[in-house]
Amino acid sequence: MKTLKNKKGTKFVRVPNRKNVEIQGIKELLEKGWSFCPKSEWKEKVRDKESAAKKEGVKKKNKKG
Repeated sequence: MKTLKNKKGTKFVRVPNRKNVEIQGIKELLEKGWSFCPKSEWKEKVRDKESAAKKEGVKKKNKKG
């Protein structure tokens, strides 16, 4: 798996890279201006951000009950 981000750094994509078709897709994204980024950056800005929002929603529901 490879992690890419757009020029502005607002969108992240996790892309598999085992098959030739998948590798070609990565090359196309790179041609469009996307760049590789560390997986840790994706974790901080996307994965952990979404899971933190879900946890807050659960805490709010529990406080109401």
